[in-house]
Amino acid sequence: MTSDNLSLSEKLRELRITHGYTQKYIGVYLNITRQGYAHYEKGGRTPDNQTLLQLAALYNLNIDELINTNLITSTLHEETPYSTNDRSNIEKSKMRTSVQPSNSIEHSLLQNFRQLPPHIQLDILEYVKYRLSKCPKQ
Repeated sequence: MTSDNLSLSEKLRELRITHGYTQKYIGVYLNITRQGYAHYEKGGRTPDNQTLLQLAALYNLNIDELINTNLITSTLHEETPYSTNDRSNIEKSKMRTSVQPSNSIEHSLLQNFRQLPPHIQLDILEYVKYRLSKCPKQ
């Protein structure tokens, strides 16, 4: 896109394409159908707050960066889907508003988790959900 301002739907499409994701992949990530996600990119629906948080996490952005109409030049550049060349420095410098670790174990887990490709993050999330379902309620 040549414009410096993008609607949320345009930004979601640009981010998805730039990162090499399919609509189906993001639908699975969000636990919705591909068609449901496609409505976000077409502007037919607006993601709720929880979905916006998930999308921001997927693209290593904070919510303000995701919903702001300005183009995100630090993220929308040519790269392979799981490139980490300069992104680790960018990620470290961003303030995370969606999740704040409460102890050193959470901090380490979150820091390492964010360095993994999204498909592995999804595997880990499913495993954590499975483990939670097997744990006795406290």
